[in-house]
Amino acid sequence: MLINCVAYQDGRKLADIAIGDISEWVQRPDCFVWVALRDASDAELAQMQQEFALHELAVEDARHGHQRPKIEEYGDTVFVVMRLLEAERGELHSGEVAIFVGPNFVLSVRNRSRQGFLGVRERCEREPQLRRGQRSLRISREALPDGRWRVTVDGRSRTVHLAAGADAVFVHADGLGAVQVERQTLSHATGGAAGGASNLLSAPMPGVVIAVHVAAGEQVRAGQALMVIESMKLETTLTSPRDARVKTVHHAAGASFALKAALITLEDA
Repeated sequence: MLINCVAYQDGRKLADIAIGDISEWVQRPDCFVWVALRDASDAELAQMQQEFALHELAVEDARHGHQRPKIEEYGDTVFVVMRLLEAERGELHSGEVAIFVGPNFVLSVRNRSRQGFLGVRERCEREPQLRRGQRSLRISREALPDGRWRVTVDGRSRTVHLAAGADAVFVHADGLGAVQVERQTLSHATGGAAGGASNLLSAPMPGVVIAVHVAAGEQVRAGQALMVIESMKLETTLTSPRDARVKTVHHAAGASFALKAALITLEDA
């Protein structure tokens, strides 16, 4: 279902446009097209593929849904899949959004979700400098004692959990799925002291142990893989924050664990 199909120029809204006119508008100098779909039909996605010249593999992923969170590049278009979590009457419901980003367009395709981007669109229209990329943001972060982080953007704060593997880190916040934001090791995301000096690697979210790569008494080096866990269908590799010895492995493969549960304890080698 089509939610919005809008053309912008220099950050300001020009007009609501017809889907069949998208390819014409994206060829105009300094023009930007923003389209939002919800539970799109095959016909709608086929038309979007034609108008935006989207890669067939990315369109196929958006059509079928149930993808892992990911970022892929197809020529000059970036394809992003994110999971959406929504709380309703005490129950969590999982949705998904696929986003196509090109040099002068954004196409979002939401599936099984009531969360929309109307608020984001309205703010961009109120503050056109956001669309032009001319506004700087004040961003700060603070490690909390319980292993979470407080992230503040322009005075607005949100408490998040971080989970990471050897080459990626993901942010988990209320109402959000797993979003890849940067590369670093998990030792920075599990509540360790500054500099990664903590001996305890704890769970950034509830999950299941997929694999254990070390045993008690084993010497490990900084960055070495210790354990693989799965949360929200996302596999994460826990790595050692420093050279150390494994004191205790608290959970075996196949075991479930709660938020902030102790997973592995290290000690000085």
